[in-house]
Amino acid sequence: MAIVANGQTVFQRGYGAADLEHGIPISDQTAFHAASLSKQFTAFAISMLIDEGKLSLEDDVREILPELSALPEKISVAQLLDHTSGLREVGTLLLMAGWLEDDIVTQGQQYSMIARQRGLNFSPSEQIEYSNTGYALLAKIVEQVSDQAFDAYLQQTIFAPLGMENTFVQSNRSALIPNVAQSYNVSRRGTAKSILNREIVGSTGVITTVADLMKWSANFKLMTVGNERVFALMEQRGVTLDGEVSLLSHGQESRMYGGLETWSHGGRIAGFRSFLLRVPEANFTVVLLSNRGDFDAAKHCFCAR
Repeated sequence: MAIVANGQTVFQRGYGAADLEHGIPISDQTAFHAASLSKQFTAFAISMLIDEGKLSLEDDVREILPELSALPEKISVAQLLDHTSGLREVGTLLLMAGWLEDDIVTQGQQYSMIARQRGLNFSPSEQIEYSNTGYALLAKIVEQVSDQAFDAYLQQTIFAPLGMENTFVQSNRSALIPNVAQSYNVSRRGTAKSILNREIVGSTGVITTVADLMKWSANFKLMTVGNERVFALMEQRGVTLDGEVSLLSHGQESRMYGGLETWSHGGRIAGFRSFLLRVPEANFTVVLLSNRGDFDAAKHCFCAR
């Protein structure tokens, strides 16, 4: 956990065990799976490509990814970012197809399932529905437009320039990554490993540390990577046909808290939990990463505020 106020780290500390079997405590260098907090990086990558003129918010996803040509209606890049696409949730589709929660799911398998869809839950922009499917497709779009693997693009464009030396996209769950915490679930029967069985990116997949997320948060003010146009895109909110504003756009939830505008996002996968809260007006940030499945990261984050 870390708290940053006025550009200074006022609190940073690790609690508990990174690895119970080997007695390794959590430290400032411990890396965690960020789960859906990864969407923030995916949205930023898309915003960078839009700023470079390689992509447009109004581009039809079917034209960028021809494998999706069977979709019945145009879905724009903006609608993917805003969770207003109407695309069916890929995790639910896999369960309906007979996959078990414990089965390994790869990026290729997930994309194949998405590409076989011939219908939508609703017409684009009719509703807001949180969509991992949309962000999986955004990662594919980054690869198509940049002509780079998604992990390589993020490493070159975001992580390396910001000095996020302990942040990676884990597209292979067997990859060796230093100092990664193990994942656990806690129940009445005790504590047990919670195996990470996903090899998917875009909607999830980023491995990072508290220290690196503080660098990422600081970039929203310093703009070491990106410019005013990129950050304006990151704050852009989608609107449904009946005027409802999507609070979930661009990998950031926009909410008022205590009279202040806040930007946040969290995530959960296996036993990992994450949350990043920014309050720009107060120059305040809270970062929380956990490897315990019953930990309510969002609740603790707002308590820190």
